[in-house]
Amino acid sequence: MSRSTTSVTTAIALGTLGAVGLGATAAGALESGTLKSRSAPVSATVDGFDSGKGQGTVRLAFPSSWPARTTSRALTVTRPSRACTFTVIAKADYVLGDKGADTTELVTAATPASGPYVLDQGTRGSASWRVTRIKDTTRTKLLAVRMSPTAITAGKGAPLPAGKQFFLRTTVSAIDRATDECHSGSYRSSLGPAIGDALATQKGRGFIQPR
Repeated sequence: MSRSTTSVTTAIALGTLGAVGLGATAAGALESGTLKSRSAPVSATVDGFDSGKGQGTVRLAFPSSWPARTTSRALTVTRPSRACTFTVIAKADYVLGDKGADTTELVTAATPASGPYVLDQGTRGSASWRVTRIKDTTRTKLLAVRMSPTAITAGKGAPLPAGKQFFLRTTVSAIDRATDECHSGSYRSSLGPAIGDALATQKGRGFIQPR
């Protein structure tokens, strides 16, 4: 499923993580308690940039009936079901990339699936995300990535290389229980779109400081 920019208001500000504001549907679900916003930490390690370390959190809205816990490394959410339970792990980090790079191309490179293995994808403003199923003969596994450009720097003590900028990368993985036999609707109609919605409406704040 592909999405456009029309149903979500974007709010990208200097120093933020490329925050995307909630659309009316998601905002209503949060107000009604159907969805609950959960925090996922930003890793201190900045991919491709050893001179700085990241700090901050991103917030992802998942169904409130899904138990969740946050550690210093990741947000873990459980999609409970008697027949097919998934463990969902979300984490975020900063990535050094080419300035002005197309985020759609970045998420496609990070999740190189095609055809029916693509469960959800879309773009909101300058941010893009993609939810995919990984080919596996024994377990049901999903991988999703969201990329958004930022205008942050690490300060004068750790200047950006010429022609580069920091992107925020959010990675969400999911796997079923080893004893379950999950039918396609469990991830195609439920889990995949839920992860896509969470990435589409992601919010957060953070920064990079010199090491």
